[in-house]
Amino acid sequence: GAEGSKAVSPAALAGSALAIAVTANTAKVSAAGSVTTHSDVTSAGSGAIITSGERSAISTNSAKVSADGSVTTHNDVTDAGSGAIITSGERTKLSGIETGADVTDAANVAGAGAVMASLADVKGDILVATADDTVARLAVGTDTYVLTADSSEASGLKWAAGGGGGTTAKMACCPYGAKSDSTGKFLIANGKSTDADDSSKPKTRHAAPLAGTLIALVYQTKEGTTDTQMKVHKNGASAQTVTLDNINATFGGAETLSISVVAGDKLEIEYDADDKPGECTMYFVLEYSL
Repeated sequence: GAEGSKAVSPAALAGSALAIAVTANTAKVSAAGSVTTHSDVTSAGSGAIITSGERSAISTNSAKVSADGSVTTHNDVTDAGSGAIITSGERTKLSGIETGADVTDAANVAGAGAVMASLADVKGDILVATADDTVARLAVGTDTYVLTADSSEASGLKWAAGGGGGTTAKMACCPYGAKSDSTGKFLIANGKSTDADDSSKPKTRHAAPLAGTLIALVYQTKEGTTDTQMKVHKNGASAQTVTLDNINATFGGAETLSISVVAGDKLEIEYDADDKPGECTMYFVLEYSL
C-alpha cells in the first residue's frame, strides 16, 4: 500500500483490544452518529441524558412555558418552583398596595370600609350611623338617661331622661278656695269660695303629697276671664304664671302646668293680675310614678 499505511488482516484484528472495544459499543451508536436518537443512552460527555419519561413531560407541558422562559407570562400557570403563581387579578390588588402600607393609618382603614378604634374617646361612647355608609361617635349620656330615637338629631338618636321602667298615675291634690278680689293675695288652703283671700302663709300653703310633676291647674271661678292671671308658688318662690286661656262659658277650665315637686314642697296660688277671679275654687293635678 501507500507510504505510512499498513494493511491489517482480519485475522490479525481478531481478539485485539480495538476489536473488543468496537464490538462492545456498537449498540450505543447509531448509523448517523447521533446519541440523542436512542432512548437507552444514559450518559454522554459531561452530563446525564434525560429519560424518555422526562422527555414526555417536557413535551406535554411546553404550552405552559413561554419562549423567553418566563412562567409568569401565562395565566394558566398554576405552580412553578416552590410556590403557587398568583392570578392577574391578585397581581392587580397587590400593585395597589402602597409601599410600607400601614394598617393603622386612618386613610387606609377608611378605604377598607373599617372604623378606627380611636373614634371612641371615653367609656360609654357608641358608634352610630349618620347616613348611608357613614359612622360617627355619640358621646355617652348622663347617668340613668336612655337612648331615644329622634329624627331631628344628626345621628337620629339622643340621650333622654328615662321613665324608670314603671308607669305613672295622676291625682287631684291641694284644694284652695277664696273670694279672690285683690292682686297679690293668696287663695286659702282647703278654703271655701267665700273665704277672704289672705297672705298669711300657714293659711295659704299646701304640702305636696308625693314627688312628681304638677301638670294642670283646674279651676271654677265666678268672674274670671281669659285675661285673668294666676301665679303658682313653690316653697315661697314663683314657679309658674298661667292665664286662664281655657276658661269656658261657666267660668271653669284647666290650664297646663309643668312644675316638678317632691313630697312636702309648700304650694300656693296667688291672684296675680288683670281680671279678678272672684269667688273661686282651684286644685292641682299631680302626675307621679308608681
